[in-house]
Amino acid sequence: MLNYLDDPSPSNGQVLDEAFQEFYLELRFTTYILSLIRYAAIDFDKKVRKNNDRNALLLDGDVPLTFASASDLLSEVKFTRLEDVVTSPKIRFRSKRFQNYDPKH
Repeated sequence: MLNYLDDPSPSNGQVLDEAFQEFYLELRFTTYILSLIRYAAIDFDKKVRKNNDRNALLLDGDVPLTFASASDLLSEVKFTRLEDVVTSPKIRFRSKRFQNYDPKH
């Protein structure tokens, strides 16, 4: 730009014009990318809100605010071994096969 102001020749004008066109193209591209990101974020937010509105978590009844501890849950368990629960002979046989399984070997 300073070259054109010092010496306003056609060649300096062309260099200035090419530099401005490159700058303007870069500016338009940057503006386009920023706009694309902005509207993609808005569309994504709309999609998430729509999905959350459609699939709202509805509970059938009142839920107590306290959570059971692990010991409370274990006290309700009626068995301590898998063999006590398995009724199928095939599964019982397979579970016996893997009782002594050692993954290190």
